[in-house]
Amino acid sequence: MVLVNRATRISAAPHAAFRRLAGAGGGVLLHLKSTAYFEVNEMGATVWELVQDKITFVELVNRVRALVADPTTGLENDIARFVDDLTSRDLVVVEPVN
Repeated sequence: MVLVNRATRISAAPHAAFRRLAGAGGGVLLHLKSTAYFEVNEMGATVWELVQDKITFVELVNRVRALVADPTTGLENDIARFVDDLTSRDLVVVEPVN
């Protein structure tokens, strides 16, 4: 289920930490309250770095699209699913924009 729309504002939760993995790309997200950790691929790491400041979903998609050499047609849906997953794990804050 997609929780975001094009105007949704997304930002990293204050109780989340991230470290890039050397060599293989990607990184690890840590929920500082629960101590649960989650490995993300290179695309996930890129999205994570972009949500450090509040960003709308459409801005996020556009910035990722600009960074990817050959973006897929399903990029927007892939990012929406990833943001939904981060939201369900309490790693991002999702706010509607009025």
